[in-house]
Amino acid sequence: MLGTYRDEIERFIYEICYQPIWASLSEYLVQHLSLLDLTYSRVKYPDSAYIEDMLLEFTKNVRVDEDSLLFDAVVSCTLNLEEESYAEASSAAF
Repeated sequence: MLGTYRDEIERFIYEICYQPIWASLSEYLVQHLSLLDLTYSRVKYPDSAYIEDMLLEFTKNVRVDEDSLLFDAVVSCTLNLEEESYAEASSAAF
């Protein structure tokens, strides 16, 4: 997101923290793929997932502790789920 920010904390998150948050979420997906709530997803048993887009929804509990800026951030993500089809899995097994 370039340009207009709602406030300085949003600007800071998009300009400084966005990539580290993205990387942490990506790592979480790799390690905890089975924990996703896929109730409304067409893909029920994904083999992999990756983030297509991430938006900051809001921040809360913004505080300064000595030299640290601390905050809670809520983001929403668009995920791309990939599921290996049964036909591909069975042909790969031979």
